[in-house]
Amino acid sequence: NKMRLRLMPGPPIAGAGCNQASVTGNPQLMEQARELERLLAQDPSSYANLVQAGNVQYDMQNYPKAADYYERARAIKD
Repeated sequence: NKMRLRLMPGPPIAGAGCNQASVTGNPQLMEQARELERLLAQDPSSYANLVQAGNVQYDMQNYPKAADYYERARAIKD
């Protein structure tokens, strides 16, 4: 069960077939985001949960929030 780590979030590639409404309105991603927020409230220094929360926010095209999670995760490993 390997985690993805995206260090340089950016806008999606043009023509990738995703638009903001369809991605951010994805109920599965929104549920994952809520669950990770709950887990991080209990353990804010969980590297795995911070990285996964960053991945979910990135997939939802919420790049500033994704970057924040990645920075917090990186600070734990540094």
